[in-house]
Amino acid sequence: MPPIRTHRRPRVALLVQTASHWSREVLFGVGSYAREQGGWEFFSQPRGFHESLELPPDLEIDGVVCRLTSPALYESLIKRAVPCVNVSWLGWEHTDIARVCSDELGCARLAADFYCGKDYRSIGYIGPPSSLAYSSHLREVLFARAKELESAIPLSSYPPYDTDDFAAEKAKVSAWLSTLPPPTALVVWNTYIGRVAIEAANDEGLVVPDDVAILAIEHDNLLSSLSPLPISYIDQLPHEVGYRAGQQLHRLMLGEAANLPTIHVPPLAVYEQLSTNTQFAQDEVVRSAMQIIEQAYAEPINIGHVATNLGVSRRTLEYRFKRTLKRSPAEQLRRVRLKKVQQLLGATDLSVEQIAYHTGFSHPAAMIRSFKRELGMTPTQYRRRA
Repeated sequence: MPPIRTHRRPRVALLVQTASHWSREVLFGVGSYAREQGGWEFFSQPRGFHESLELPPDLEIDGVVCRLTSPALYESLIKRAVPCVNVSWLGWEHTDIARVCSDELGCARLAADFYCGKDYRSIGYIGPPSSLAYSSHLREVLFARAKELESAIPLSSYPPYDTDDFAAEKAKVSAWLSTLPPPTALVVWNTYIGRVAIEAANDEGLVVPDDVAILAIEHDNLLSSLSPLPISYIDQLPHEVGYRAGQQLHRLMLGEAANLPTIHVPPLAVYEQLSTNTQFAQDEVVRSAMQIIEQAYAEPINIGHVATNLGVSRRTLEYRFKRTLKRSPAEQLRRVRLKKVQQLLGATDLSVEQIAYHTGFSHPAAMIRSFKRELGMTPTQYRRRA
C-alpha cells in the first residue's frame, strides 16, 4: 500500500454505528487523535446498532476505522485494499485487518473479581442476541474465573435468543431469574439488557440489588438514566480504543507498518451504581438520594436541594447517610463528582475548566482543591498518569 500524499488531509471512513454511547466515544477518540495530527476529513453516517455498514464503492479514501460486523464488509475492505483498523470484538478471526479493541477477556475477569467473595449464592450471565454472532469467549472466561475464585458457586447462562428487542424476553428472564439461588450476581452484555433485567426481576418480586445485583459490560449513560436504578458498569475506555485505533491507522496510511499486532485496551475499573450496591438498598431514603446525586451531579445542587426533593429534613438525610454509609451526603456528592472528573481526565481532552463545569463544581479552583485533597495529586498530574 503506497503512503498517502502529504499535500492534503487524509480522508478516513468511519464505519462505526453512532447509536450507542460506546460507539460515539470510540469515534470521539479517533477524532481526538486526528486533531492532534492537523485534522482528517471524515466520512461518517448516522447508523443504528443493527443497521448495516457499507463502504461506498466510489468513495475516495485513505483509510477506514470500522466495526467488522459482516462478511460482506470484510470482503469489500479486502477488495479495496485500503488501510483499515477494526475496533470491534467481532471479526477477530480476520488477522489480515489490524485491530484495536477493549480487552474482552479482561472485562470478564474484572466482572468475576468484582463479584466473588461477596457472599453471592449464584452467578448468572446474559449475553448478546445469537444473531450478532459474537464469540462465547467472555462468558467462558467469566465462568472460569468465578470457578477459580469460588469453586462451589452455581453458574447459569441465559439461553440463546435471537431477537433484537430484548424487552420481548422479559417474561422468560423473570422465569430464569427465579431459578437462581439468591442473592444472584448477574453480568449482562450491555445497559439495555440490564434495564430489562431489572424490570424482569421486579416482576418476579426480586429486589435489585439485594436479591439480584446487575453489572453491565458495555455502558450507555442515557439508558442507565432511564433505568429504574442506575446500572453499574465496566469502563472499557472506548475513547482510548478510538484514539489508539487512530494511531494505528495513521501508521498504516503512512506505510510504516503492514502487519500490526492486535491491541487490547484493558478496562479501567468497575463503576458501581445502585444496581450492585446493597448498602444503598438498605435505606429507601438513601437509595433515592443516591439516584438524585447520580443524575444531577453536574448541576449546581447541594444537599439541601436533595433533602427538599425527598421531602425530608437535611438533618434526617445526614443521619440516615451516616448510619448507612458512614459518611455524609455532602461527602457522597463530592465522591461522585470526583469520580466523574477522573473519567473525563482519562477519557477526554477537555480542559480542567471545562471538566469543572461538566461536573458541578462552582469554580475550577474548588475542583482542583477537592481533587488534590482526595487523590493526593492535581488533575493535570492524574491526566498524565492516566
